Amino acid sequence: MPVWTQPAATPLAAADSALPAGIPWWVPIAALLLVMVLAFGGLLVYGWPSAKNDKRANNSVVRAWIAVSLIAALLILAGVTLGGTDSNLRNVLIGGIVAAASTAVAFYFATKANEATNENILKAAGIDGSAAAKPPLALSQVAVPALSKPPAAGDTIAFHFKVTNNGTETLTDVDLTDSLQPPSAITAVWPTPATPGVLKAGEAMTASATYTVTEADRQAKTVASRTFATGMPPSGKQIVSAPEVFTTSLV
Repeated sequence: MPVWTQPAATPLAAADSALPAGIPWWVPIAALLLVMVLAFGGLLVYGWPSAKNDKRANNSVVRAWIAVSLIAALLILAGVTLGGTDSNLRNVLIGGIVAAASTAVAFYFATKANEATNENILKAAGIDGSAAAKPPLALSQVAVPALSKPPAAGDTIAFHFKVTNNGTETLTDVDLTDSLQPPSAITAVWPTPATPGVLKAGEAMTASATYTVTEADRQAKTVASRTFATGMPPSGKQIVSAPEVFTTSLV
């Protein structure tokens, strides 16, 4: 009587796996993880904000990280299924990767477009807080009047100034021009007293002046001052700050 022998079963993993024979299941997972690490490294290197690079001054790696993270988990799961036997699950996950990638790309460019639109609106309104928008030479002015009641000729107004070098180069021949005062009447304090008129990158000087109210000022009921700062960069083209205009009421 013939003896029936059950044929040896072929492992499903070998029969139905999406991987070529001889490739372990962990290889695609390791490859995907390596790609993710390289992507995150690239975002850090090229997407990190840089005050020295105008184009990268407002960069944000958060948006790009969110976009990458949306598909990171699906990539890992899909890598696991490449060595498995459930073709339906594999197809679902691959479809999910395509959908998530599309969503991530749409999310990235939509938020980037919104940022650009907001930036343009702020610039049009004259409001811009980015490092690249700072003037290379900035001037601020404060007036402190010491007036009688009512104001009279002989009263004084103290003016205080601050000039800041926001650029990356040293400025020489830095000076203040005030519509109310001759240059000799403005007392300046320099970061390095031995080199007056010089402001290195990031340095600031302060100055003060006192104006005496005249009878013509009292009759005009106002004292208006207009001040601006100038400086010379290594290129030789003079830089002029935005003017500071201050009006003191004598009413």
